[in-house]
Amino acid sequence: MSVITPVGIAGLGRYVPERRLTNQDLEKIVDTSDEWIVQRTGIRERRIAAADQVTSSLALAAARAALADANMTGDDIDLVICATVTGDQPFPATSCRIGLDIGAKRAGGFDLAAACSGFVFASQVAAGMIQSGQYKNVLVVGAEILSRILDYTDRNTCVLFGDGAGAVIYTPLARAGRGEFLGGSISMEGGAENILAQPGGGSRHPATAQTVEHRLHYMKMGGTKVFRFAVRVFAELVKNVIDKYGRDQIGVIVPHQVNQRIIEAAMEQLGMPMDFVFSNIDRYGNTSAASVPIALREAFEAGRLQKGKLVVMPAFGAGVTKVVPRRRISDAVGASSTKASLVVKIASSAPRRCASRRAAMFTAYDSVFAPSSSHGARAGVSSAYPRSRVTTRMPRVRATEKSAAGAAVTHAVGVGPCSMPRLRMSLMTASPAPHAAAARATA
Repeated sequence: MSVITPVGIAGLGRYVPERRLTNQDLEKIVDTSDEWIVQRTGIRERRIAAADQVTSSLALAAARAALADANMTGDDIDLVICATVTGDQPFPATSCRIGLDIGAKRAGGFDLAAACSGFVFASQVAAGMIQSGQYKNVLVVGAEILSRILDYTDRNTCVLFGDGAGAVIYTPLARAGRGEFLGGSISMEGGAENILAQPGGGSRHPATAQTVEHRLHYMKMGGTKVFRFAVRVFAELVKNVIDKYGRDQIGVIVPHQVNQRIIEAAMEQLGMPMDFVFSNIDRYGNTSAASVPIALREAFEAGRLQKGKLVVMPAFGAGVTKVVPRRRISDAVGASSTKASLVVKIASSAPRRCASRRAAMFTAYDSVFAPSSSHGARAGVSSAYPRSRVTTRMPRVRATEKSAAGAAVTHAVGVGPCSMPRLRMSLMTASPAPHAAAARATA
């Protein structure tokens, strides 16, 4: 009988762009107000990627931070998984660029598209790879530049989302320093493509002049349906953790930062105070697959991960899909997915060192985003949208680099050691679109 290798977390990283898009900025380009946005979402500002940044740029910064946290180099990584729905391009995979840029010369890689659930799904895939003995050190990155698929005439979506990236390095438990990954499950509730989607660009609605005219290449959302689903799933995921471990074992809940009102409604349904929740949605908005790993790292830095207590991370997304990973962690751990939960037990709370109106709106939009003059507007797309989102520059790749990236996708080799504290993590199941996570730390 084969032996299952215990899995742990060795490093955590995060990155958000410098540019801030505040509610006051949005008041100049869409029919909304700071009061309206805060009352309905809890969001005050979000980060927007620079014109010369692509998704792999954000992912690279988060990955490097996680590598430093784990005292590892890119050459130590066997596999790179990038959870994103806004990759550098439909193909090749954004993970190939990440692997190349961090120096993961012998690693394999692929992308995973599950929207807000992506990071949790990818985490479970990574854990399974390590448990089977196929790989040793796996880098999982959740990264999004959602600002480039947002319709800034639609206040139902443009006020909600932002850009960012978060990363986690999974290793065998013996080399980990943050907790043990115990298990999990993945499920889905199909037939919800009209609730939250980017309709244009796929085989159902391939790119045409008509899809551009009807703005199908931007994100579309059915707000009321999303709200009801998210509240139900959030509460369900957290309740599953409570039933298994007990409410008194929960130290903090680090949820997918979907909407502050959804989080509050779910906590009320659970009969738990908001003091249990770590939230940074007021500063970043919803960053989809990047949401949970960013929040997890920040919760760790803020000292919210109590030694010996569980960290529960529920999340949900489009599709809908759901996942619930459980982890027991010594320092900190996170997960996200359409529906998932992660459990981590904390061992240490201290961070380691290692018309006229329309024309006026368009003008205001351009002044807010200040697009680079080197970017031209795409035919059929209003100039109200920043050039950086219409024509994004892709990094040039030399033939030798392409070869290296290709090799990275097909080869995975064992790697070097990681000098981090030990941790135990466990994974639970979730349902489509949401994911929750909890972690328990070991001394």
